[in-house]
Amino acid sequence: MKAVRWAMMLAMSVIIGVMPASAMTVSDFLTRADALKAKGALAMFQRDEIKALTVEVQSAADAFRADAGRAKASGDRSLGCPPPKGKAKIGSNDLIESFRAIPAERRKTVSVKSGFYEMMKSRYPRP
Repeated sequence: MKAVRWAMMLAMSVIIGVMPASAMTVSDFLTRADALKAKGALAMFQRDEIKALTVEVQSAADAFRADAGRAKASGDRSLGCPPPKGKAKIGSNDLIESFRAIPAERRKTVSVKSGFYEMMKSRYPRP
């Protein structure tokens, strides 16, 4: 019975768009990225950590691209006007700089996905 209740809650959270408990915050992302940077060249041996951060950002990028496409198709320009897939040249330093621009207190509650959306709307505003 608990499993059914859990599955229903999970499904509802996906439907209504609630941030899952496992969503990484901008603060967590920056802490983990800084730890990798501190390792210097030895960071390349931290493949699992690099992959975790990469997957988090790629998931946010994929969600943004899908949401922006749906918004554009419906005439809504609230997500700005991002360039076609593969044309936005955003490096890791750009992303980290954008995340650091978020006030420290907000970073603790803003998901990587939300932070990514903010960055994209800022970089590619609607005309």
